[in-house]
Amino acid sequence: MVSTTIESQVVRRLPCDYWCQEFGPVPTWTRLIPSVPKEPFILPKRIGPVVVFNDMPQYYPPGFRVGINIANETNSTVAKTASQFGIKAVKFWPRVSALGGDMSWVYTKSDLDVIVVRPMLDAITDEYNDCTSGVVVWEEADYGKIAESLLRRFGDQKKVIILTGWESDHQATGVACTPETHPWYPGELAPFADYVLRMLNERQLGIEAARAMYPDASLVVLHAVEVSEAFSDWNVAKDIIPLMQHEPDLVSVTYWHWNNYSITEMLQYVADNTHLDRSRIFVGEIGGPEPKQYERLITGASDAIEWGVSLVFVWHWRQSWGGDNFGLWEKNELGEFTGDWTRGMDAIMELNEAYN
Repeated sequence: MVSTTIESQVVRRLPCDYWCQEFGPVPTWTRLIPSVPKEPFILPKRIGPVVVFNDMPQYYPPGFRVGINIANETNSTVAKTASQFGIKAVKFWPRVSALGGDMSWVYTKSDLDVIVVRPMLDAITDEYNDCTSGVVVWEEADYGKIAESLLRRFGDQKKVIILTGWESDHQATGVACTPETHPWYPGELAPFADYVLRMLNERQLGIEAARAMYPDASLVVLHAVEVSEAFSDWNVAKDIIPLMQHEPDLVSVTYWHWNNYSITEMLQYVADNTHLDRSRIFVGEIGGPEPKQYERLITGASDAIEWGVSLVFVWHWRQSWGGDNFGLWEKNELGEFTGDWTRGMDAIMELNEAYN
């Protein structure tokens, strides 16, 4: 499924960042970069929503006040509702477990054939006062073990499960940290670059090892590196992915309408710098609030699919916090869901019909 043809080699060493100073340097990785495009990676064309933390309410005791960032329905409920709209792909952020709870139902009973999962159980957030809104997220879930469990338990399912994470550019830079506000930031390199490289290598190698244990499985489990930056002095697509021991199976791109470049320009930038075939890049997050939600999704998703991606995921299912509603369901003046969907859902249905 993933080519191992060796055409050329590039060897580089990352400078020692804070993580490296604390825990030792990352070995000098020998990165294999094909000089010709790899074989296309065939995935079905699908447009679906991002679903955030929907597995948490079922674990709270009666009367417990659920936080505003938690939606009051389970992942299985979302999967059932999505199927009614003809949606075959959903991106989940399970906070409790990527394997148990109602995610088991999603893997075995739902009509979804592409399921993207960001395991959140072992994610720890640190906020640094020396940064303006600086946040560092340590995502410590063992993707190799998750992949092995998925293949062992659900290997007879004819589905594609893609394990991804938070935008790795955010992880590497601490979101808002800069050389002026972050004491560990050396300027030419993100402060947590070594950590991100180590993390992405462990994920890719772990998932590959799990696949090798179950060569006859119907279930396909893949790894996607999520990126959000392009055309910057430093970013993961340009400076980390080319140093990984093995190429990632896929790269997921986050794109927003306020970017100062088009979605196709970003996709091409990622393809040029990672040397991945267009079929191995997808849009993991795109969105916007009304009144232009429909137009932005129709234009952005159509342009991305015509460029060559197969998967587009829209931010997001239900927005339970205030402010501009980026969600796909309408809310009243009290912030309560009305049961009506936004024009973003119309866009998803029209796009799925057009490209399937």
